[in-house]
Amino acid sequence: MKNCIYRTLLAEAFERKPLLCASPSAFYGTVLHKMLELISTGRIKTTEAFDEAFEGEVRMMELRLIEEGNSFLTPLSYRVKDFTLKKILVKKHLSSGIGKCEEHRSVDFISEKWLESKDGTVGGKVDLIIERDGETEIVDFKTGAVMNVTISEGSAPQVEVKTEYIDQLRLYAYLYFEQKGRYPDKLSLVDLHKKKYELDFSPQECVTIFEETKALLQAANESVENGNFSANPTTKNCQYCGYRPACKFYLESKGNAVDLGDVSGRISKVTAFRKGQVSVQLETDGGMLTISDFPEHRFQEFDTNVGKMINIFNLKKTFMPNFFSAIRTTMVYEQP
Repeated sequence: MKNCIYRTLLAEAFERKPLLCASPSAFYGTVLHKMLELISTGRIKTTEAFDEAFEGEVRMMELRLIEEGNSFLTPLSYRVKDFTLKKILVKKHLSSGIGKCEEHRSVDFISEKWLESKDGTVGGKVDLIIERDGETEIVDFKTGAVMNVTISEGSAPQVEVKTEYIDQLRLYAYLYFEQKGRYPDKLSLVDLHKKKYELDFSPQECVTIFEETKALLQAANESVENGNFSANPTTKNCQYCGYRPACKFYLESKGNAVDLGDVSGRISKVTAFRKGQVSVQLETDGGMLTISDFPEHRFQEFDTNVGKMINIFNLKKTFMPNFFSAIRTTMVYEQP
């Protein structure tokens, strides 16, 4: 929300149902996240229990994908790159997980705890709260990259925890304070490689991020009331947004659209090849674009709409300029 209020407004407008399908890796990340939680709270202690729970979580996720019309993303074991490697990395947490090192001490694990401010305006679900020996630690699990690498000319690369993760945990710390009257003693991130990052924080930093969040909420409410919307359509802000098709600010930002494999234009020509693949040529302000590898059954859909303006999202860029390839998560929307 901090980077783009408009995204939050679009999510609410579409009842939090994205218009673009996430990659299969994102759904698999949810499975891995759940497994880390089960290990860390001591609910899984053996490899046998891990394998059984893992298969169950994958099966439930695949059923959900099928029910939501995304069966083309299943089976996850086939669609996700490094599926088995990531499973092994999570499984290794059994030998040195948080719960393992605490099992002989007086400790309470509280997983997926909802925290919110006293006025109910700001809230969030914490992955894990550990209460031990009078101390409190808030832990958040991350299945993707935790660090940002910044390279500046003439200086060594700077490696630091992503700002959004720091803000997230500091906000959790403030919400914990609102409910308990005291701040947690530690804030930590744990990644797939069992590496734990303890984050520095102060009460004032936590108050600041809370106040910034409330200000953003107020700005969002005012935008709805007066109909004066704005957005910040950068590649970083938009690359994982599932509401790009409905964002007028993003659609007007042609440069960013090409960066992310999203294009718009008028259908000029549709070609069906013997091998069953379909190619579409789009006439755009910047010249002709060719998008290949659409499945055979989409030929009629495109052919009957020659001359119409469309937006195509989630394309794979090829090594040839102005050539793109359709993938499983590619989506097509007709322009109004």
